[in-house]
Amino acid sequence: MARSSGGISGGTSLGLLTVNLVYLPETLRGTGIGTRMMAMAEQEARRRGCRAGVVYTINFQAPGFYQRLGWRNVLANLPKAATTTALAVYELRSSLRLN
Repeated sequence: MARSSGGISGGTSLGLLTVNLVYLPETLRGTGIGTRMMAMAEQEARRRGCRAGVVYTINFQAPGFYQRLGWRNVLANLPKAATTTALAVYELRSSLRLN
């Protein structure tokens, strides 16, 4: 059986990049590979004409990673009753929308 070294699952539709899963084994985290993977996904989204994007993730999974890349958690300031504490949704950084 093949072993995965990590990857991104998502897609584009109607001008929106959607990232559903980002995975890297712990041994590869902090090496810049995740940053390069996200940059490649954003570049492909731009090539496809996307002007916005979202990342769906569990809120405790690497929030600093997405924020360092310029993504903003759009659920962070909502009242707790309006959202689940388990979900984080990040919107695409504005600089990508301008390209």
